[in-house]
Amino acid sequence: MLVTTLNRYLIKNTLIGLLLSFTVISSLIILVDYVEGTRKFSTNSDITSITVFIFTLLRTPQLLEETLPFIVLFGIMGTLHNFNQKNELIVLRAAGLSVWKFLSPIIIISGLFGILWSTFLNPLASYSSSTQSEILNKLGSEFETTDIWLREGSQKNKVIIHAEKYNDAIKTIFDVTYFIFDIDTGDELKFVSRIDASRAILLKSGYWQLHDVNEVDTNGLMKQKNTMSFATTVTEIDLINSTNMTINKIKNNNYLYYIV
Repeated sequence: MLVTTLNRYLIKNTLIGLLLSFTVISSLIILVDYVEGTRKFSTNSDITSITVFIFTLLRTPQLLEETLPFIVLFGIMGTLHNFNQKNELIVLRAAGLSVWKFLSPIIIISGLFGILWSTFLNPLASYSSSTQSEILNKLGSEFETTDIWLREGSQKNKVIIHAEKYNDAIKTIFDVTYFIFDIDTGDELKFVSRIDASRAILLKSGYWQLHDVNEVDTNGLMKQKNTMSFATTVTEIDLINSTNMTINKIKNNNYLYYIV
């Protein structure tokens, strides 16, 4: 009877610890993602704060799924810390109970919590993510910015990027042209090649994923590819701010290009 009562007490406090950890972490995720969403959609006057909050709620299950190990870790640590503050761990050890004896209910609850999440909440995260994608695709035109100019490169080369429009919802620029230049010893730009693509997707790994690619060099040789990866230092913020930059036209080596 003593063991049953003890197990009930341990289970109750473990559940309270997990619930508290879940509440704190989910609140932080919602707050941070909402602020980020507000910044991202700030240029679209038709997107209200309520819409941004709905997008945040749709993203929350997926974000919580990524932080599930931390939710369990902090919940269990908080529970054990609470026991230690009340000297209950010392009492349990003094009563002759082994560590595994009073940790078993906590371990079982943690395992059941993981099974519950993967069984019921994982499909919910997938559904909410797909729902958000569908909504963003339907509203895609509302997130489009036209006439995008960007510049990037290093001490050895420069890349000028022009796109007809940018869809912030899917992080994609359309009707893209890349002007690629090398920098010679006299700090002069030398045209190397031009790449045209129907669209380019900005990946989080630091690459553009180009589709329907045509590449032409200075000799007029053309290469066609279905897809192509292009390393980049451009960020989402650069894309959002690009329409507010000043475009200066410069003519070099009989090629007209733009410095942003």
